[in-house]
Amino acid sequence: MKKLLILLIFIMFTINSSAKIFVPDGTGGYKLRNDTLSANGICKSLGYEKEMFYSFMNHDNNSDIFQVGFKIFTEDIIYVFTYDNVQELTEQDVSKYLKDNDYDFNRVYNEYKRESDLLDGIKSGNLKIAFLSDVMKFDYNISEADTMIISEKFGYKLYFKNRILYKFESADGLNKWSREWKERFPYMFNKYYEKSKNYWGWESEENKILNDINMQAQSLAHIPSNFMENIDLFEDVDGFINYRIIDACIYLPKMKLREFKDISYGEYKYIEKIIIKDKTLFRYKHSYWLLDFSKEGILISAKLDKTK
Repeated sequence: MKKLLILLIFIMFTINSSAKIFVPDGTGGYKLRNDTLSANGICKSLGYEKEMFYSFMNHDNNSDIFQVGFKIFTEDIIYVFTYDNVQELTEQDVSKYLKDNDYDFNRVYNEYKRESDLLDGIKSGNLKIAFLSDVMKFDYNISEADTMIISEKFGYKLYFKNRILYKFESADGLNKWSREWKERFPYMFNKYYEKSKNYWGWESEENKILNDINMQAQSLAHIPSNFMENIDLFEDVDGFINYRIIDACIYLPKMKLREFKDISYGEYKYIEKIIIKDKTLFRYKHSYWLLDFSKEGILISAKLDKTK
């Protein structure tokens, strides 16, 4: 994995002289650039800083193309890298390469990448309101230098000072993990939404429902891959897996008893009061887990129990 990462970084910053660079010609075709710049170099020469583009790479042996660069938040192509034998490039060539290699905007340019680019842009000060308006498709008042804009398409509140992005936050109450569910795995998002809604009630508790989904999605991203191999063991009859409980039991983050009762959706059982090393603990059971809470209601320990 480390070697692959080094290779990808190398490709991003350098390009050997045997490659060719094509850029859109403004008429739907592509024109050859007579230089050997890296991805960063070619984009900078066209007015795009490194946090203003993303790339898609797949060394398809059946294609003369091996990398395509896009403006962030769009599928607008900035450049195409090809092998040296290519004399001309058409829109059909690029479309075929992307299709044959299963390019999907929401998968390639996912929530993690989007937020990373926004954060990098805030640090560099390179993301101006005019550029973001173009790629994120929102209108703004050109006379207002300090403003907040909501990107309905991507679900962000964007804050600008002197027309430069300095802060962003979710506009719909979802974090990047749950937004990824909603975009790429809507069946999963809906399942967890319904589970939480059935516990909390309808729209009056929308914030609590979204908070539950945020915790579940974030916890899934946090659970180690070796544990995920056996995750189906914790699936209930309705196909629901409580990732937040699993995450809490593995890593023992600060979880309070009230949160446990709510995020388990009332599906728990009080077992007994126990004394361990002169400490009084209160044991609860959820699915295959036994969880011990202190008198202050803080999770102290958890272990698997063979009986469900």
